[in-house]
Amino acid sequence: MSDANDCGKVTYVSRVEAELVLSRITRLDAPKKIGRFTPGRVYQCGRCGGWHLTSQRKGMRDER
Repeated sequence: MSDANDCGKVTYVSRVEAELVLSRITRLDAPKKIGRFTPGRVYQCGRCGGWHLTSQRKGMRDER
């Protein structure tokens, strides 16, 4: 994981890394929210090329 980059979000270098983090959050913190949201999936950012977590369902917003 790297700190927030030019797109302002926490960035993971690979899909696998992001999915592992998501799985840990889901398993360990299930009912607890992380900050203001509870992540539910990963996506590749069209801006920085890294991987991020999101609570939004696919297709709700343009992720570029």
